[in-house]
Parts: sequence; structure tokens; C-alpha cells
Amino acid sequence: MRRLQILVAVMTILLFAGMALLVYGFVTKGAELGAQLASPPPAEGMGEILVPPSSTVLQIAPWRDGVALHLKVHKKGEFIYFVRQNGTVASKLAIRSEKDAVPEK
Repeated sequence: MRRLQILVAVMTILLFAGMALLVYGFVTKGAELGAQLASPPPAEGMGEILVPPSSTVLQIAPWRDGVALHLKVHKKGEFIYFVRQNGTVASKLAIRSEKDAVPEK
């Protein structure tokens, strides 16, 4: 009976030690991850994009390894440009309203 009590005590100590190590790991990894997320990415790789004249930037949003630019171009409509970090345009999406859409037959 005495051996069983010692075994339970040792297992309890090991259980609490394991939980303490687990919490310590979460805290240290969480702090490292938080520091990585808080620091902005280096801007050295960002290129430059020229937007069409008389255009207005309506919205900028992060997209994969670059940004998505929502532009309103005077007399041409609205477009979304997907731009990589080096400044090259990955693709361009035209936005049309339903009234401008051609009816399907």
C-alpha cells in the first residue's frame, strides 16, 4: 500500500511538471510569434506601381505576397490590381455593375 502511495505521489509531481513545461512552451512560443507579427515586413523588396492617370485608390488590402489595389479610373470604371512585392502586376480584374452586364440568352 505504501508503494502505491509513493507511485501516485511521483506521478502527480510528474504530471504537474509536465503541465508547467507545456505552459512555459506556450508562453515563449507565443511571445516569439507576437514579436514576429508585430514587426512589419522589410520594405526593401517592395517595388513601385504606376496607376493610370486620373484614377482614385479606393482601397488597399494585403494579398498573398503583395497588395490588392481597388482603383476607380475616370471614364473607364473600377478595377482591382493584384500587385506583387516587386511591383509587377499579377492580374487585373474589371468590376462591372449588373446594369452594365450583357443579358444571357
